[in-house]
Amino acid sequence: MTPERFDPAAALADGLAHHVRQWAATAGASPEVAEATANAARALSLATSAGHVCLPLADLVEAQAPEATMDAAAWRQTLLASGVVGSPADALRLPLVLDADDRLYLQRDFMFERRLAARLARCAQPLPAPDAAEQQRTAAQLAQLFAGNAQADGALDWQQLAAALALRGRLTVISGGPGTGKTTTVVNLLACLLAQQPDARVVLAAPTGKAAARLSEALRQRAGHLPEALRARLPTESFTLHRLLGVRPPGQVGEPGGPFVHHAGQPLALDVLVVDEASMLDLALATRLLEAVPEHARIVLLGDKDQLSAVESGAVFAELSSDPRLS
Repeated sequence: MTPERFDPAAALADGLAHHVRQWAATAGASPEVAEATANAARALSLATSAGHVCLPLADLVEAQAPEATMDAAAWRQTLLASGVVGSPADALRLPLVLDADDRLYLQRDFMFERRLAARLARCAQPLPAPDAAEQQRTAAQLAQLFAGNAQADGALDWQQLAAALALRGRLTVISGGPGTGKTTTVVNLLACLLAQQPDARVVLAAPTGKAAARLSEALRQRAGHLPEALRARLPTESFTLHRLLGVRPPGQVGEPGGPFVHHAGQPLALDVLVVDEASMLDLALATRLLEAVPEHARIVLLGDKDQLSAVESGAVFAELSSDPRLS
C-alpha cells in the first residue's frame, strides 16, 4: 500500500478551518454557521497557498455541492454572523475580513493590501511639471542617449518613450521578456536622472543574490555609450532585498517594519531604487519594501509579468503591469 503524500497546503487549510470552527462556536455562532465559516476559511487558505490574496464569494458558490442553495448574498450573511469575519472596519480585531465587493481575506493580507494601495497612491502623485527649458534639455538628453535606436522609417522608439514617461513620476513599471531592452532603458533613464541630479543616491536590488548580481553586471555592460562622468556615477553594487532592508535578529521582529530594520519610520537612504525580477515580489514583501522607500524617491520595477511569480501570495508586479498609467 502506497502511503498518501503529505500536502502542506491542505494541512494548513485544515488547521485554519479547525481554529475558525472553534472561534465561531466560542463567539456564539450556530453549528451550521460555524461549519460554513470553517469551510470558507479552508477554501481561502487553499487560495492563498495558490498565490491569491483573497477568495471571491462567487468561488464558494461555484465550488459548493449541486444541491446547495447558498448564493453570494447568503454566504455574506452567514460569514458576517460567525463572529470571526468582519467588514473592513473590523479588520484590526477579527481574523477574517469580507470587503464590500464580496472578497474574503485573511486579516494579514487585507491589511497588507490596504497599506500597499495607500503607498502606491502616494507614489502616483504627479511630480511638479518642469519648465520649458528643462523639458527641452530632457528631450535632447533622451534623443542623444537613445540615438542608437533611431529607425529609418521614423517609427516610435518605445524604449525612449518608457524612459520619458518614467521621468514624469515616482513609480515606473517596466515589463518585458529577455531581449526587449529593459536594462538599456534603465541605464539611459538613470543617466538622465544623474545628469539632472548628480548627487542622487541610486540603489540596485533584486529578490535573489543571483538576480542582484546579474542586474549590476548588465548595467555595466549597457553603460559603455555613456560619458565617463555619468558612467562613474552609476552604482557598482546590487543588493538582495532582504540585505537592503536589513533583517532583524530573532526576538526583535515586530511592527513597525516586521522582520526588517528599515520601514516607513526608518526609511532607506536613497533617491532612486531599481528592483529587477520584481515579478517575484509577494504582497507582504512589496508592502514592506515600498514603505521603506522615502516618499520623495523614485521606484523603478523591472521584470516579466509572465515569469518568475512570487512564492508567497500576491502577484503584485503583474497587477501593476496591467495598469497603463504605470507601465
